[in-house]
Amino acid sequence: MGYQPVSVDTKLEALRQFWGRTAPVTEIAKRLGVSRDSIYTWAHMAEQVMREHFARGHPGPGGRRTDAVAKLEEENARLREKVAVLSEQLTALSQVSHLTVDVSRQPGLVRPAACPHCGAEKVWRNGRYLTREGPVQRFLCRECRRSVFVVKRGP
Repeated sequence: MGYQPVSVDTKLEALRQFWGRTAPVTEIAKRLGVSRDSIYTWAHMAEQVMREHFARGHPGPGGRRTDAVAKLEEENARLREKVAVLSEQLTALSQVSHLTVDVSRQPGLVRPAACPHCGAEKVWRNGRYLTREGPVQRFLCRECRRSVFVVKRGP
């Protein structure tokens, strides 16, 4: 006699009777046509699933989760305002300085707005090398073909 699959309804009924202790486990098993060990195995698995579920801290309606979400939304709005202020400051500094920050390609790359030798605005990247102060990006002016070097600060 091989393994006989047991329906979910039968398993749930066995667990209800097991946890309610309406009868000894042996009688419950005989009545439902399953083994006694199967009932203990199902009860153990169900308890593990419930422990994992309750350990995650799923609060009900109006629980801590809504408070946490509200705090995160407030923090998100505050950070958006800071980003807007910093973007305005960056734009203002880029217009005053001869350097611009290229945020589209590589974060932290400082690109000259114009060639310091001839004033041309088209400057290409032309390799880099390392020094004690940090990596130095080489740029090449498209007009006068002279090199422009910019030292990158930080990581």
